[in-house]
Amino acid sequence: MDQQKHRTDFAGETVYQLRSWTEIDCAGEAGWELECKPGERALLVVKEGGGRLRIDGDDCQLGRSGIGPIACRRLALKPDNGGRLRGFCLTLAELDVRGAVHTLVEEVPRRPGPWSGTLYERMRPLLDELAAVCRGPLPFRGGAAALRRGRLLYALLEELAAASSQREEAGSSDPIGDTIAYMERNYREDIPRERLARLAGLSPWHYSARFKQSTGLSPIAYLNGIRIRKARELLLRPHAGLKEIALETGYRDEFYFSRKFKTTVGVSPTVYVRKTPERLANLCFPYDGSMMALQLTPCVSIVDEGAPHRRDYFSRIPYPLTGQLLSERNMGQLERARPYLIICGDDQEYNRERLARIAPTLVLSWTGMGWREHLQQIGEATGREKEAERWLDAYDENAAEARLNVRRTAGNASCLAVALCEDKLIAYRSRNMGELLYRDLQMAQPFEAGSPTFIKRRIDLEQLLAWNADVLLLHVYGDSRSESWVARLERDERWQALKAVRERRVFRIDGAIWREYSAYSQQYMLQQAQRMLARI
Repeated sequence: MDQQKHRTDFAGETVYQLRSWTEIDCAGEAGWELECKPGERALLVVKEGGGRLRIDGDDCQLGRSGIGPIACRRLALKPDNGGRLRGFCLTLAELDVRGAVHTLVEEVPRRPGPWSGTLYERMRPLLDELAAVCRGPLPFRGGAAALRRGRLLYALLEELAAASSQREEAGSSDPIGDTIAYMERNYREDIPRERLARLAGLSPWHYSARFKQSTGLSPIAYLNGIRIRKARELLLRPHAGLKEIALETGYRDEFYFSRKFKTTVGVSPTVYVRKTPERLANLCFPYDGSMMALQLTPCVSIVDEGAPHRRDYFSRIPYPLTGQLLSERNMGQLERARPYLIICGDDQEYNRERLARIAPTLVLSWTGMGWREHLQQIGEATGREKEAERWLDAYDENAAEARLNVRRTAGNASCLAVALCEDKLIAYRSRNMGELLYRDLQMAQPFEAGSPTFIKRRIDLEQLLAWNADVLLLHVYGDSRSESWVARLERDERWQALKAVRERRVFRIDGAIWREYSAYSQQYMLQQAQRMLARI
């Protein structure tokens, strides 16, 4: 019978030997340090308190948890200000079955991330038992105590291996994605490749190879891209200083920052700020009205054929968007345009991260701001804040003059703006036509004193008759159903009973521009309303 057929050769297999156990108890300014020998790993457990852990010069925060096993040369632990930190540290050596110490530390996976609270609590009994048997003399060799320590050590390593395997099977372990997320959070700091490799649990060489395979860039080039993207956003702020931006984005000084920026973007930061603002994208239809007031034409915008007053403006947009805003076609247009800034409304807040990968993104609140604030914010973002201020000053002067003219002809007459869409009546009060009438022209309101305000509200003929304004501005949507309903409305006795109808003070206003809310539309409506109301 062949006695060799059941033989299994374990030559060259790695075994672990417990080398040291150190109790840690430090407070105040006093810290704790450990210098590892070649081939050793350190396993650190914090039982009480927290502090900053430095691993070969790289810092991370450590609370009541564990970390390791780590292949490193030096560990240093300092408690939080005024706090106390207690725990212990094990060192273990990797050997093959012949007893030779492994020294290829750079090829050993290293992951300094703290254990999760669940993992720490699960292993606490094992850790406490291991600590108890490790309070004997060093080195730990020989006898029953050594066998017990070895058994507990392997039980601990088995728990760690099982936890790592579970993370990988669950698909939650993404070392490259984890390091990218780390860059996004900590781009202001100096982040060497070795730190990222350690976070990924890979050697620096393998980490760089896997990172480039995943992203197409080296880790440092990718980090530089994050910093430059953040710098482009900061440069759009008014009165942004290069020194402050350099420090904010992780560069040591403004001169080095300027060189890296020009290499990446193609122009220096100062030229980037001064460059023509037309290379921007607008993803909120009403904000085009602010750009038209500032004589800006973005390279990307939403084109709506139902707005003939913008036809000339639309014809100059090289990358028009149509249909569903973030469709595949429109996103392709946006990427090809390569804008230096994207402006959108708060309805796209949930897409901000996706848009920010193309260009810095400015989100303006549609409901939380008025058209004046929209104009000012867009002016600041595009370097035209002075033009915005001059435009608003001119508008206010025109509004003051129009107010006097309307008061001479209309006196204290109350006025109401109503839109008719299919078979619905919609009254305006605090925005759009309502803001024009009651804020800019300061005309009397027909609403009951103390009644709740509204932007626009659907009403019926009874409500219209109850308000019974002296003057009525009637905006009719341009579809056939709305026009048909106007004809029926004019034959209704309740309509005919309105004071404005009886005194022929109903002014019909057509065109989609009356439904817009922007600097451009308000200026247009101010001019048209003044002409109409002068005929009263």
